[in-house]
Amino acid sequence: IRWLGRPVSTTGAIRISRLVKLERPEASLNPFATIPHSWVKDRPLVARAAQLWEGLGRPLQHLFNAIFWDHHRFERYLDGPSSLAGHHNGRNGNFRHAVEVAERARALASHHSEAHLPVLLASSLLHDAGKAVADRFTGNRAQGTEIASGARPFSTSDELPEGARLMCR
Repeated sequence: IRWLGRPVSTTGAIRISRLVKLERPEASLNPFATIPHSWVKDRPLVARAAQLWEGLGRPLQHLFNAIFWDHHRFERYLDGPSSLAGHHNGRNGNFRHAVEVAERARALASHHSEAHLPVLLASSLLHDAGKAVADRFTGNRAQGTEIASGARPFSTSDELPEGARLMCR
């Protein structure tokens, strides 16, 4: 963001001269602070996720941001179901599941001094990150969710589109 001089609020608005797209992941930007209401209406859930992200520490925050720097991938992570028929099978199910797993992991870690909380939180938030891209390989969100969750393994790489088959070799 380029400001015209010093940022000053005028009737609740700040005048901006131009916006510049960040091309690389910014480690210090909490991605949960950028989520539009249209992606996730449950703002307390977003606030809980933002707090968990703050607990990652700078290197793992950078890793998380690098994985989800593409806003399409981040939206799919937030929007998609965690499963098709089981728990968290509705909109934002994958996101809700990841936050709940991270909160449970944090609670369990409080009883174990050997636990490395930032790694535990990062792995909890990211454990189903593949569901955000699985449907792109299959062309089918339901099939992608089944495969990413392990409910339906690929029987052969012939079931995959050409680009994904190349990745399996």
